[in-house]
Amino acid sequence: MSRSDLAVLVETDIVADWRDPDLRLDGFLQVRRGYFEVFGKRFDVQRARMDFLGEPGVNPEVALVGVHELSGRQNGTVTVTVTGRLAEPVVEFTTSVPDCQQRSQVIMLLLSGQCGLERQAGAEEQERRAGEQAARFLSGILAGVLTLAART
Repeated sequence: MSRSDLAVLVETDIVADWRDPDLRLDGFLQVRRGYFEVFGKRFDVQRARMDFLGEPGVNPEVALVGVHELSGRQNGTVTVTVTGRLAEPVVEFTTSVPDCQQRSQVIMLLLSGQCGLERQAGAEEQERRAGEQAARFLSGILAGVLTLAART
């Protein structure tokens, strides 16, 4: 699957069961390799998996780790980790830059390449938006796989 803001190679083993009015999925979807963008910054997928537990609806358990290499910083990275359920993911941003560990600092590092020491106005909103973009990556993969499966 490929778009301008993401590309992935996916392995999947999902069984779908439709019992009106519920769709139940059982199995897994795993990204073998790929990338996605958050605020126009490329994150390479280190690990991405969705586990479907045969429950009504489409709300798998998710696990995603993506890493962005910072320009101009030797071995500097920003990592996004998404866990929990797809409908309510828990998103965390961390960095390998030692003096930049607060969440708002990591987002500013991602956006500007600089670790702001003071809390920037709008940092919480930017963090929320960045998390949504990472979570939408998983939703986009799932939608693409289900669309392809429906066509076959």
